[in-house]
Amino acid sequence: MVKADGEPYCVRLYCRFLRVFSITRYQHGPLDGPAPKITVRLKDFQPKTEDSSRSERLSHLIKRALQWCAETPYISVLNLQVVPLRAGAENTVASTWLLESPGHIANKFSSFVRVIYTSEASGEADDMSPSPPDNAQESSDSAIEVEKGDDEKEEDDEKEEDDESKVDGEVQPDGDSGEANSPAKNDSSKADANLPGVVSAGPTLAKSSQVIHCKTFIPNLVSSGNEVRPEETRWARPVRNAEQSHGRFQLGRSSSQLHLEWLRDVDFVSFLPAVFWRLAKGRAKKERMRGRDQRNCLGRVSEAVTGSLERFFYRHGKNVASHPLRYIGGCFAVTALSCVGFLNFRMEHRPEKLWIPQDSDYVQTLAWRDENFPSVHRVELVLFEADNVLRAEYVKEMFSLHQDIRKIVVTNDQGQNLTQEDLCFKVPALGGDTRQELRRVKAQMFPGRDPNNDFDWSLEFDKSIYYQFYSRMPLECLELSILEMWGYDEAVFEALTDEDVLLAINTVNISSTYSHPVDFHKLLGGVEQNASGHITGAKTALTQILMHVNRSEIDLSNSNNAGLSEEVNPSLFAWEGEFIRLLRNQSGRPQDLGIFFQSHRSFGEVSSETVFGDVTFLIIGNVMLFIYVQVMLGKFNGVEKRPRTWRWACPSACALPWPAYSPVHSILPLLMLGLGVDDMFVIVQSWHNLKPQERKLKMQTKIGRALRHAGVAITVTSLTDFAAFAIGASTVLPALRSFCLYSALGIAALYVLQATFFVAWFALDQTRLEEQRDGLIWCYKYKDWAPNKCSQYDLCQLFFDKIYGKFLLKNPVKVAVILSTVVLTGASIWGVTNLRQEFDPVLFIPQSSYLFKFLSRILHYYPEAGERGTLYLGALDYSQEFPKIGQLSTQMKENEYISFVDSWYDLMVTYTMQDTGIDIGGKAMNETFFREIMSAFLFSPSGSRFQTYFHFDGNLTIGKPTPQLLACKFDYNHRTLNGSAEQIIALDQLKGLIKDQNFSDFAGAIAFNYAGWETDMIIGTELIRNVSLAMVAVFIMTLLLLSNFITSLYVLLCVSLTLVDVMALMSWWDLTIDIISCINLVLCIGLCVDYSAHIGLHFMQVKGTRNERAHTTLHEMGPPVINGAFSTFLSFAPLVFSDSHVFLSFFKIFFGTCLFGVFHGLTFLPVLLSLIGPAPYNDTLIAMSQVDEADKSEAHTKCSIEMKVEETTYTIASGD
Repeated sequence: MVKADGEPYCVRLYCRFLRVFSITRYQHGPLDGPAPKITVRLKDFQPKTEDSSRSERLSHLIKRALQWCAETPYISVLNLQVVPLRAGAENTVASTWLLESPGHIANKFSSFVRVIYTSEASGEADDMSPSPPDNAQESSDSAIEVEKGDDEKEEDDEKEEDDESKVDGEVQPDGDSGEANSPAKNDSSKADANLPGVVSAGPTLAKSSQVIHCKTFIPNLVSSGNEVRPEETRWARPVRNAEQSHGRFQLGRSSSQLHLEWLRDVDFVSFLPAVFWRLAKGRAKKERMRGRDQRNCLGRVSEAVTGSLERFFYRHGKNVASHPLRYIGGCFAVTALSCVGFLNFRMEHRPEKLWIPQDSDYVQTLAWRDENFPSVHRVELVLFEADNVLRAEYVKEMFSLHQDIRKIVVTNDQGQNLTQEDLCFKVPALGGDTRQELRRVKAQMFPGRDPNNDFDWSLEFDKSIYYQFYSRMPLECLELSILEMWGYDEAVFEALTDEDVLLAINTVNISSTYSHPVDFHKLLGGVEQNASGHITGAKTALTQILMHVNRSEIDLSNSNNAGLSEEVNPSLFAWEGEFIRLLRNQSGRPQDLGIFFQSHRSFGEVSSETVFGDVTFLIIGNVMLFIYVQVMLGKFNGVEKRPRTWRWACPSACALPWPAYSPVHSILPLLMLGLGVDDMFVIVQSWHNLKPQERKLKMQTKIGRALRHAGVAITVTSLTDFAAFAIGASTVLPALRSFCLYSALGIAALYVLQATFFVAWFALDQTRLEEQRDGLIWCYKYKDWAPNKCSQYDLCQLFFDKIYGKFLLKNPVKVAVILSTVVLTGASIWGVTNLRQEFDPVLFIPQSSYLFKFLSRILHYYPEAGERGTLYLGALDYSQEFPKIGQLSTQMKENEYISFVDSWYDLMVTYTMQDTGIDIGGKAMNETFFREIMSAFLFSPSGSRFQTYFHFDGNLTIGKPTPQLLACKFDYNHRTLNGSAEQIIALDQLKGLIKDQNFSDFAGAIAFNYAGWETDMIIGTELIRNVSLAMVAVFIMTLLLLSNFITSLYVLLCVSLTLVDVMALMSWWDLTIDIISCINLVLCIGLCVDYSAHIGLHFMQVKGTRNERAHTTLHEMGPPVINGAFSTFLSFAPLVFSDSHVFLSFFKIFFGTCLFGVFHGLTFLPVLLSLIGPAPYNDTLIAMSQVDEADKSEAHTKCSIEMKVEETTYTIASGD
């Protein structure tokens, strides 16, 4: 506005809670591409002085802003807002310069700022009238179009209205500005004098060749108590002159009186045509734009979240760049402190602690067994394989190995030398000399019987005589082998022939060592028979060696076992180590005789070797990744290479403490490294995206500007990853819960370290670069250095900008992409239907290990054996519940999934019938009688091997009743089961049989592979649950951070499609649903959401048509996304050569995640957004409305143009 005399003025702004000014200017000039947007801050007031009031300081700031805008080259649009610190402040007076800005800014401003217009009585003329629209003057060569939305550029019938909102102006020669805008020379300019709230947009600038143009902001004022406030915001025609006068209002009048007061002074002849013209040409569009710009709940959340994040990261970036060494030292200190966790480092291999819910029947049975029926023996297995192992030379080799095993010597803690004889599990041996003596006695007492025929000596002799013989029986190491047919007599083996071997295998069924029946045929595999059914050859022969666990010497640190939580004494643990070394040494063995073995400690030992043996692949992956990062971040010249920047990209991966280290956790360092490099690429790309004007700012400001955008991007991806893993940590599977928990903590640590540690090093390195110091030797500074032209090309960004972006956004290509996605999704859905569910702990053993070779041959040559299990019974009333035990034994034998039951019950019933003539089968009995027959049975030849199957409250004494029975067990075998479906049914039926007996105390069954079967029961449900919750968490986090429902839905769609494709790849690549794939699929969600979220967020931040926004997004965000994905894949690439199931599964699923994630993130999603993408964020969502005044003064010279601005005050006369 100007006074009647034509002198320019400035509206005085009273704002008690004023915080900052924001100026957003748009440039238009000799720059390629769309007009860039630059934000400049006016943050601090002038120092308060005694002769300078607050309002004077505010007015001074307005003057400085207008002066700067007037002098800046190529400026054509200005948006100046006064934003209060607190909304709804009482007695707050504020006004706004709105120059070529969209309506939503005015709406936002008027929604929480009260505007009070006051005026004083003055003698100035007020009889000015508005001028009608002048269409002839609405287009000018100097006018430009800025920030059109999609609707504006797509609707041709609204071009005339859009042209109206362009900037008009004519360049005035020096000294003519005041004359040109004088009220005497432009009477029509008085037309808008009485419009309330009109703010002068174009004050006359002395000695300036530029004129600032605007739209006129008109609030609809209503009376409210003693103040006038804006009720609704409307837009009027552009003002074409700098002359406007004030309106008069009186306090205490109604709103209708105020409106009539205003209408009385309006020249309707010239004003109404303008109003009707506006309604006729743009009413529909204005209503649509007003509705779109209204801030809903999601918009307010978006404004708060995004604005706060951008302001925080801007200030944080400046702070880190100002004090980089402090942040680096702090990160080192925190990392060093976290390394204390390595003191608790431990390996965990027990399946019951990794793969099974802790409230499952398996874990409960295992815990009961360890407490009430601790194991006292460990089994070592040796398998001999040849074309025909029943040849004499191979049998002699078996005996030679048997002798070598007997010669193994270890030293205990007391310095004593121990052999197998000292450590084995021993049982009474009725063979050898004892057997010969018994035969002599038998011949004397029973002359009519053949003394060579074996029988039960306890039934033939009087109990007192038999017990005397029994007490003198020697104890021998229990060993099941075909060598028992000859009694381990060295002379016999030296004279052994092939015929002797075949004769013995077809006729002998009694152990020469223990004198009890043995089915030696079950120890053979790949048996060949002739027409008469006699065995003529066999492929394999199995030997079982039982060792005794001395529980009084148990060292818990050596509980490294085959999976069940049996514990071991140090001497036996050391002996098993020597046993493994002996059998792994194949030198001197026949070439055509294969020897395979399994020790009880093999599972844990092989797992440990695998975890640490695959460290080579981790190192190779790290080296490949670092080389790639160096190539992509640095440039091929001495100064712009960055060997030190990438060195500190992900230092936290090795510093995080990972307790309970399992085979699954071994992949965590690579995962953390890949995710950290992704964030690093985003930060560096934001630095490269700085505009040329921003590159002239100080280093601290530039780092803040770069981190302003990158911080929001890495926050979106890091929080979504964190949420996905945090949800996964709620699973009942311990290994998955532990992995997800520490992955979430690792992502949080990476997020903090990338925003501090890496940014600090980057700031130091960039300072070094600008000082032209060598990239490797920082103390060396180049003189007159200029980069070579070749090194300045960013081929990746050029590819996305010039080739890929243009090609992808062509209409035929869009159609092809949509069709390809539909076809791929259909094929993937079919592949998912073929995905099998199966968990096998054996798969965790590397295929090149000796243990895997042994187990694979056992499954091949002994398929009928099936899974061997043990049934445990607690402190029952055995004399009364004896029939239940018999009924359970019978039902287990009749079960279709159980092939064999080795029950002491049946043998005890048979022995008691032979000994006493009493049939106790299925009958309850007296407790005393039960204990007597139990003692007799356990000291008989047929029952002595079951002594370890009972746990008494005391020691067994020969010839006396047994102590109270506390627990017992018996063994059984499943038949070969086909897949997890039959395994689950078999286990459920066995649990049902046990439950149906309703025992008075504990009863449960356990087997080694029940761990996998229990997992199979819930892994499908857990997978669906974890994936579903992770998807929900991703959607919620992206919705909160992206603050746009449609974009969040598109991101979720891309994640879902990627997940389906990866699961289909699993079925095609011979992977099953197990604990490892469940972990990998949660990882898949966390990784692929990064690719889509970056694209969706950037698409919402840029302006233009959908195609332009999609192209800009690919140009600016495509390089970091593809670099992050490829670097992640590169770090996992060496795992393809691993023979670990864990590492191979990670490689296969991560390969699919990177492949399909990049396809959907960089191909499908940009096409989808270019077709049906949502509108971009409002300007108010860009948080840089509050910026430092120092920022703008760094890149521009001080203004030398003088602008005379006077103040005009409006007052409202009070009514009577």
